Amino acid sequence: MQFLLSISWFSQGVYAEENSDVNPELSLHDLMNLTVKTATKTATKVSEAPAIINVITADDIKNWGYLSVGEALSQVPGIYDVFDQVSHNLGVRGINGGFRSNSRIMKVMINSQPISNRVDTNNLLGPELIPMQMIDRIEVVRGPASAVYGANAFLGVVNIITKSKEMTPAQIHAYAGALKTKQGGGLEILSNYGGEQWDLLIGVNGSKYDRSGLELPESSPFYANYDKIESENDLSAPRSAYLNFKLDVTDSTKVELDGHYSKLDSYAEFLDYGTLSHINRIVQENYYSRLSVDQTMGPVNIKLYAAAASGQPIKDEERLSAFRNETSASAETTHPVRDVSYQGVDQGIEIRYAITEKDFFTVGADQIRNKQNLMTVYSKNLSDDSLTASSGVQERKVITNTGVFAQYTGKPLASMGGAVEGLGLTLNVRNDKNSEYEAKTTYRVGIVNELNESIYLKLLHGTSFKAPAAGQLYAQPLYAGEIIGNPDLEPETAATTELQVGYKVSKNIFSNISFFLTEVKDKVELVPFGNNQRPENRGLQTSYGSELETAAVFSEHKITWMLGFQNTTNVTEDPFRGDLESPSNSYPAITTQLSYLYYISKSIIPGLQLRHVTERRASISNITENKLKPYALEAYTLVNLVYNHKFSGDKQWLNLKVNNLLDTAYAEPGYAGVDVPGIKREFIASYHLVL
Repeated sequence: MQFLLSISWFSQGVYAEENSDVNPELSLHDLMNLTVKTATKTATKVSEAPAIINVITADDIKNWGYLSVGEALSQVPGIYDVFDQVSHNLGVRGINGGFRSNSRIMKVMINSQPISNRVDTNNLLGPELIPMQMIDRIEVVRGPASAVYGANAFLGVVNIITKSKEMTPAQIHAYAGALKTKQGGGLEILSNYGGEQWDLLIGVNGSKYDRSGLELPESSPFYANYDKIESENDLSAPRSAYLNFKLDVTDSTKVELDGHYSKLDSYAEFLDYGTLSHINRIVQENYYSRLSVDQTMGPVNIKLYAAAASGQPIKDEERLSAFRNETSASAETTHPVRDVSYQGVDQGIEIRYAITEKDFFTVGADQIRNKQNLMTVYSKNLSDDSLTASSGVQERKVITNTGVFAQYTGKPLASMGGAVEGLGLTLNVRNDKNSEYEAKTTYRVGIVNELNESIYLKLLHGTSFKAPAAGQLYAQPLYAGEIIGNPDLEPETAATTELQVGYKVSKNIFSNISFFLTEVKDKVELVPFGNNQRPENRGLQTSYGSELETAAVFSEHKITWMLGFQNTTNVTEDPFRGDLESPSNSYPAITTQLSYLYYISKSIIPGLQLRHVTERRASISNITENKLKPYALEAYTLVNLVYNHKFSGDKQWLNLKVNNLLDTAYAEPGYAGVDVPGIKREFIASYHLVL
């Protein structure tokens, strides 16, 4: 057995050619021929996969020192991350989920098991998700995928694939660091055991850091309302654990058991809950366990699975308040407590038939059954800890979703030879029946053609939908002016057309360019409802744009460059003023990033990353609070440096990283009168040791 020890700490400032002796982990040939399975649920080369897909590898995570999945995803073209110092809110191709959406417009999975909080379908993408050293790769699909993965695979899919015994020896991985003001660190333990027929992977992660000292951006409409504009007691202590056990019963029968635990524990200084009160704390746990069986009988493969999931905020630890400054917060005699949770059971079957070596037909069915403990808001008396229901106690409700689907993927014209020999065709159709709304049918059509070894084309069209979360349907307001549920909500729907051209310019340079057009209907918008706000289907969004990616490997130099452009138009129905048209909110028109790694030797790898983001229009919420006067957050450029040093082969690894080297001041769009400060200069050091 081998043991891997990694020590990590960070502190915020106050504010190749294939045969080269110095060979990057992935040559240009490897980059073009990475195998993915998220697009069709079967292993497919990236160039043949019927989707616009990116892969973040374990080497990317190690070389760039990514500490969370959210940080890694922010490097993908077409995705923009707004980090509010508590959670990551990913936008896709000009469309952001909006107020408290927390990346719910994408479906996030670990080994194809969804991990969202089923109360609100939000996704947690920080260190509370999974120990990063367990990840083999992260597959990212931009575009609709409901025809493959059902509800909530709305504008994209993120599938986190963990390591196995074939990829890494049995080991223990740990990291730890100083825990002082404006510093942080953590401990990650990874144990991987394996035999000839079995494989066990266990990982746990815990960290704690202090973000105190960040300042409220002056762009915030409520900036003048605060006597103190600097965060205090801004602590975060995320936890995560993951277990995966695989057993090859026979050559044709495989059994897999996996389990996941995630805990978000973070003070919230820049959210709409009592901004800068120094007491607001969000604490939330989520779990799942799953058993699956994979059976192959000649040309037929059958997969069965059953999973259980649950999650809830920890009422005894969480503290949410509407007060916005320390004086009033310390004077309060009561504060709201949310009682809300879910227990879910998933089950499904998938049958794949190999018609020929290159043609497959798949059918399947699945069901999700969630027992929702609908939100009840209590007022907690701080003198005796007694609870009083503020708006009436809500009953439990069972919400089910049953889906059936079919998929054909193959090369139907392979026997004809010539230019059409490599033409691949994918057809997907799926029907979902949910107990809360009418049945939805989604589809996807994909044509992929490798014209030769240097050029491939992808033409794709698909539809998707975002199911209303129980929190949107049945929420109670925590305090006056907060969000109340709307049980009449309908699913948001989307249709996207995509074209991608990939071209190997030379043996050293590969590039692809993608074009997309997306239309989202029945977009959920928050509108006034009495003294509160309520979600309603009142929006239409149309987004078009392009994404360019280039990778170059010259001996010891590895360069990647990406450029994303989008133009999004929002049309919102207003009962008094008619249709209101506006540009995209909370999303830049252009993002560009240049990444460079220099393999001085197999042991020394420094790197540089330059990222530029154009201005982002403020959220609808903040424009409203700004007396309906639109404004935008300024463009910014970030410079990041990394230095990697290997010792004794891969048995020791030192990673030094500086984020925001120039200490650039920038802000991101927030809500309820508050914008969010960007991270200042940050130094991160990691040390990995295999014993």
